Amino acid sequence: MLNTKTVENVETSKSSDKINRLFLSWNCPNCIPIKDLLISNNIICNDNINAKDGQSLSVFYTFNNISTRDLLDCFGLKDQFTPVLLTSNKKVLNDKKEIIKYLYDLGIISNI
Repeated sequence: MLNTKTVENVETSKSSDKINRLFLSWNCPNCIPIKDLLISNNIICNDNINAKDGQSLSVFYTFNNISTRDLLDCFGLKDQFTPVLLTSNKKVLNDKKEIIKYLYDLGIISNI
């Protein structure tokens, strides 16, 4: 079962309406396959990650639990743990397989 919820109180600017935000952390075992796919598709170090339908992806990568918690809290994701993807339509995906499928469907990664 897909575990999603809608985040309603995330502040976004008009220019960020189509931004998908991916949160990964250094010490997260479920983040490793996602990070590896981004690296193998030459995405992880790209500042401008464009996707289908004028969407884009911002990747946030933290190195400790405190910074992970602070960052997720800033985006209204207090009850979430990495990996987590906040989609451009405010859906929250926290299953690594669903995140990978979503990135593939957006055309961000080409191989699974």
